[in-house]
Amino acid sequence: MKKEKNKDLSLVLRNDVYQSNPLLNSRKVFDLLGMRIFLLGLRGLNPHFSEQDKYYDEEFPALFIPTSKLTEIFGNTKYLAELKPACKKLFDTIIELNHADGGFELYHLFRKLKYEPGEGLYLQFDELLRPYILDLFQTGGYTRINVEYLFKLSSPYAVRLLELLLQYQNIKLFKELMEIKRKMTIEEIRFALNVPEGTYS
Repeated sequence: MKKEKNKDLSLVLRNDVYQSNPLLNSRKVFDLLGMRIFLLGLRGLNPHFSEQDKYYDEEFPALFIPTSKLTEIFGNTKYLAELKPACKKLFDTIIELNHADGGFELYHLFRKLKYEPGEGLYLQFDELLRPYILDLFQTGGYTRINVEYLFKLSSPYAVRLLELLLQYQNIKLFKELMEIKRKMTIEEIRFALNVPEGTYS
């Protein structure tokens, strides 16, 4: 079987992940395993932060996560049995961005997810997400988060809440106060956390 050209995440995993603020505030239909795979993918990218950057990913590379790295990051091998259904669900995941004027945008996350037993997981983001993941200088600011904070949490709701709070972690006022506060309506929380209708009233 012909092996794919890939960018081996075991060599380039970064501690910080970056998302544009519109993507951070969007509705992401994730379970915990899907969210961790998404974050792993972000760790393997080198975004374009400004027009002066010299070294960045000009397009989404085909990323590769070795099985050993999957097991290490997820804690044990039981996740491998759940990987296929998780990837199928993740492949169908839609990112929903709403606009103040009532408009909206819908995107798929990945153009490809492929697992090879004994090798690992291949993944590649959908090219339409470039402005929100790669070309970060183009879309309304971005947020950097140390992924170790997120991987310690065991609930997708907890991960999303922490993401939303950490969006403001580098603002001078919050750094001086040593605290982060964010006011959101119930509707905004339900949207951001993808809380199913009719639950958690």
